[in-house]
Amino acid sequence: TAIIPADDARKVHLSHRSAANCANFPVHHNASPFSLWKRCPICRERFSLRRTLNQHISTVHYDLRAYTCELCDKDFAEEKSLQRHIDTVHKQIREFKCEFCGKAFGQRGNLKLHIDSIHKDLREFPCDVCGKAFARKGNLKAHIDSIHKTTVHLPPRGSFLTCQR
Repeated sequence: TAIIPADDARKVHLSHRSAANCANFPVHHNASPFSLWKRCPICRERFSLRRTLNQHISTVHYDLRAYTCELCDKDFAEEKSLQRHIDTVHKQIREFKCEFCGKAFGQRGNLKLHIDSIHKDLREFPCDVCGKAFARKGNLKAHIDSIHKTTVHLPPRGSFLTCQR
């Protein structure tokens, strides 16, 4: 049985700060990556930023979404999330372009995921049933739900998936 990290916690956490801005970098860098994360007191999911944790609690657990898109009625917790939605979905603004194939994306994270999964073939979420691997945890869940006809409850971000291969 192999243990596969659901995501590279240290890399994700350290991407939010530079060594120059982190006075405790040696301690910070060598600490267990998960010990630095904040846990949701309701569902125990882990977050590297308190802001992200607070947004998770307000949107997932309390369904507080104060900003509504006038074009499609989708609700958002933050004004900047609404603006990003309008820019990328309705205005089709795609400012992040793939250097390998030219495909453009509205968000930097989607470009990175595209490069990792398509051009680098990084797929870190394998199906325990058939072995097919996916770049996104949500795609693995959809695969299992539709192909293997079973409902799956995936572990929270920052935890581990166990591969039976």
